[in-house]
Amino acid sequence: KSGTCRETVEIDQPGITFRSETPLSAVVSPPTGQNGFLVQASDVTVEGFLIRSTFQGVLAASSKAGVLVERIVLRGLVVKPRVSGALSTNGIQVRDARAVTVENSIVTGAAQQGILLKRVQRAYVRNNLVYGVASDWGISLDNTSSGPLPPLSNDNVAAFNTIAGCGGGLRFVNSGGEIRDNVAAFNAGIGIKFDQPGTGSLVHHNDAFGNTRNYDEPSGFELRGTNLSVDPTFVDRANGVFALAQAATGDATTSPVVDAGTTTVDRSDISGSTRSDGAEDDGVA
Repeated sequence: KSGTCRETVEIDQPGITFRSETPLSAVVSPPTGQNGFLVQASDVTVEGFLIRSTFQGVLAASSKAGVLVERIVLRGLVVKPRVSGALSTNGIQVRDARAVTVENSIVTGAAQQGILLKRVQRAYVRNNLVYGVASDWGISLDNTSSGPLPPLSNDNVAAFNTIAGCGGGLRFVNSGGEIRDNVAAFNAGIGIKFDQPGTGSLVHHNDAFGNTRNYDEPSGFELRGTNLSVDPTFVDRANGVFALAQAATGDATTSPVVDAGTTTVDRSDISGSTRSDGAEDDGVA
């Protein structure tokens, strides 16, 4: 139901779905220093909430050492600081998990990382917008620990994400998989970074532009020609409008990344719209 919950929503039982009846009409605004959602069980979906926190929007992690949470879906969330405060840690964090989906969400204003997947296997991060995370990575798949390096995290996918105005764009650390159809632009550091050579990284149809370094790939890795470094031409970046300029919607020009993606929309896993008028996309995603 619509309204505001002023407590942390704790989920410690498996097989639970929390869904806002009307997307973003239900607001979770926890007390200072607390998570908006705390997910500690497997087979959990959280969907359609506006989360305003001073600390962290979502934390998904088991309360038991050495136990993974599995099959977590975080969908259609908007994570922001309170109007009169700051988001002092991460926007969304999933830790020690397997088979995690984070999709169709917006994160802004985090002091640490926008979307952090820490020691996660088989992550699917798609169609998210992360902006204004000024001091750290917008999206990070970080498979490291304070002790010995964990086994390589495989079968990860990051696709159709936009990361802008962050400390860094998108990175895979000790993580292999596919990075495709992302835009990482105007970040203070690296746009897209990954560390697995050869077939461990499939990187294609991305655009990294206006970063201190656009691509940071392993030594000897040859980037495909479908990875671009062109101005994506956002409609109004200064005011948080990251739709792509398109003459069809009345914009003065059309972004060079329109129709520059992997495949046609009807065959792809994209959803939503890149247009400022919200009309469904067609052509190549």
